Amino acid sequence: MTCNTGFDYLTKSLFIRDFNSRYQMTMRRLKMGLSTILGLKKQGFFIPYRYADTVPIRAQDRPYAALLDLMQQKEEHFGRFLNGMGRYSEELSSFGKEGPPAPRWEQDWFPRLDGAAAYTMVRDEKPATIIEVGSGHSTRFMMRAIQDGRVNSRFIAIDPAPRRYQQPWCRNIPNNRATGRPLPLFGSDIGRYSFYRQQSYRHAWNRC
Repeated sequence: MTCNTGFDYLTKSLFIRDFNSRYQMTMRRLKMGLSTILGLKKQGFFIPYRYADTVPIRAQDRPYAALLDLMQQKEEHFGRFLNGMGRYSEELSSFGKEGPPAPRWEQDWFPRLDGAAAYTMVRDEKPATIIEVGSGHSTRFMMRAIQDGRVNSRFIAIDPAPRRYQQPWCRNIPNNRATGRPLPLFGSDIGRYSFYRQQSYRHAWNRC
């Protein structure tokens, strides 16, 4: 499997930005963690898990055989998709020079490759409707893809408390539940929809 020049340049650029971003986020977490532990200001949650010491170390964890087999079957497809990202290297390399709601790489919530993949997928597939559970940095990448590619797509982000600059894209569903919502939200032609779950959602007591 070989990568084209555009994708190769993009991966090197993202690696440098990833290193800088991880350093910044580590310092930010240290600052917020100390502030919370010392009682100066609550800036996070600690969620206890009694079996934490039994969770395998990532480097020693064996791949899930059933999933690995499926992914290996699609390896050629993955390769074509990754190479296809190079078509948008100019657009992707420009991210981070504007303020919200523009997408940026210098954050630790939406991985760099995921951001590039989400942007490429929307540009290539041109879905008629995108339904995202939650909203955040992933929303920025997909909305920019719609704008850059002039994609005729309806974007719905299901979020009970979207950030101010994301409110125009979000459909507010109380209690963060889509269960029991009327079908017109999704329509009848389900095959033309793209579904996405925002990965930063976490369960915490009294905050679900």
